[in-house]
Amino acid sequence: MSKNRVTYNCQGIYIGPSPSSGDHFIDVNGNLNNTTDYSTGNFNLIKRISRVTNLSYQITLPREEIKQIGKSTIAAHPVINNPNIALDFEYYPNGIVNEARLGFNINTFDKNLNKNIYQNNFDAFIFSGLNVYQENILPTGRPFWPGNNRSCKNIFATITKQDNKDEIITHDTGKQINFVDNNVIAFGDAYITNYSTTCSVGNLPKVNTSFISDNVVFYTSSSGQSIPSINPKNGLNFSGKKFVIPNEADVQDLFVIAPGDITVDIQKTGNGTQTLMDNITDLGVKFSDIKLQNYSISIPFEREDLNSIGYKAPSIRRLNFPVKVDLKFSAVVGEESNANLRDILVNDDKYNVTIKMKKNSDPEIIRYDFKNAFLENFNYNSSVGQNRIIDFSLTTYCAPDDISQGFFMSGRIPNENSIISY
Repeated sequence: MSKNRVTYNCQGIYIGPSPSSGDHFIDVNGNLNNTTDYSTGNFNLIKRISRVTNLSYQITLPREEIKQIGKSTIAAHPVINNPNIALDFEYYPNGIVNEARLGFNINTFDKNLNKNIYQNNFDAFIFSGLNVYQENILPTGRPFWPGNNRSCKNIFATITKQDNKDEIITHDTGKQINFVDNNVIAFGDAYITNYSTTCSVGNLPKVNTSFISDNVVFYTSSSGQSIPSINPKNGLNFSGKKFVIPNEADVQDLFVIAPGDITVDIQKTGNGTQTLMDNITDLGVKFSDIKLQNYSISIPFEREDLNSIGYKAPSIRRLNFPVKVDLKFSAVVGEESNANLRDILVNDDKYNVTIKMKKNSDPEIIRYDFKNAFLENFNYNSSVGQNRIIDFSLTTYCAPDDISQGFFMSGRIPNENSIISY
């Protein structure tokens, strides 16, 4: 029977390991392999992205118009460059498990080690795996995954073959998933190009992320298929490497984060001293009396495509450093204070900002840290019938050889096991 339509509950999204052209399985001894019949001794490195609310992709064929003297019509319009394949998806954050699977280097509690991966949140350069493109060095002990390469991945969007059939069906035990063979749209050699997260009063936090890819393959089976990654020189698929969409449990929920579960702390640093948020008066208002309405974090990843004559696609899409991270706030103004723009210009103080999401006394589910950010702009808005609003922006930069400033992420990850983290 043909399908009438494809609804949201019929779809899922998964992300594979790096490099995208490598093996998608790992055994109990930490050896990568191409054995698609995985069991307790072999593990699938493809993982689900949880709580996805929106998925879209666009495919553009960049054609060149060929004209010639003596003829008014176009002689040909070939595709001479690799197609532009853009993939976007949005989700509610569930701890930082999705961020870890996207390739970010984050700090979290590791059950296998019985301690945090890093002693200090500021010891982890968040993009350390996104600028590794060749060899993948794996840890020597458990957990054996992830390795040092997290830059380029295959992404898989699944669609159930049955009309209006849930992509995830949980058994009564709550631990197993009845996974049926699905159709798959696979995006080969995908690089992250943007990550942003927002939250406002009356709305739940959301994350939006974008990728650019070199290939798309449509499959009518989700088991034992060739990976969608291509050889950039000849443009052909790596036919020897296989993938299977895993029939494992969905990532368990931690908590739904509401705006009331979020706290923001801002400290000013200058002349070797710190000014607490309650005492900051730089912008003509007392920070102790502002009422935050929303925040947004935006990370655009600037990439350089390494194209070459004789290649069908870029050999890599190199990430350019430093990576700029923008943080914007909007708040209702309370009590005002003395301030002088000239003092801001002369002192040029930096700011440390921490955004925490937690429930009661539980450990932090998500934590964002900005270190040595600088003030970019601030403005006020007043209108009839509305509160007076202040908007201000802070910016920091991330570079692999300098973690004295930048953006850092930590939090909780559910469903850890002894072989694979994330």
